[in-house]
Amino acid sequence: FEQGLDHKPGEPMTRAKPFVVLHVEDDDDDAFVFALAVSKQLPWVELRRAMDGLEAQRVLDESEPFHGGGRQMPDLVLLDIKMPRYSGLQLLKWIRLRSSVAKLPVAMFSGSREPEELAIAENLGIEAWVQKSADSNEIITFLETFIQARHANLTAADGRG
Repeated sequence: FEQGLDHKPGEPMTRAKPFVVLHVEDDDDDAFVFALAVSKQLPWVELRRAMDGLEAQRVLDESEPFHGGGRQMPDLVLLDIKMPRYSGLQLLKWIRLRSSVAKLPVAMFSGSREPEELAIAENLGIEAWVQKSADSNEIITFLETFIQARHANLTAADGRG
């Protein structure tokens, strides 16, 4: 996942392969605002979008190494909960039951404040629950922290830190 990551304090992270976030979001306005914030504040992040859980399943199935020569597997899946056809929680359950992607980091990025949904998502091992708001700083901060933590874990595991 993290091969080629290089980061010096005060400089953006760079990688031989980009850090890929699969953003699963049915609302075009929310997706646009998020993509704009990421492109301005985290230019080294490659953002892919799926309109719902079914489209996200297809994207994951077509990603390396499952579709020989396909696209890079996302480093993080960022899910909305309330979507037509196939919800974020349904997709999260599918991910956790499918051995090829079961360990894929998933965070919920949703306007929902339902305690039952949060409990289900936590039981399925989400990385975080980030509340949607007009201010994109919270999700950008989460992404920066997540990327830095992944880099620190890789460095420690490789004995480079």
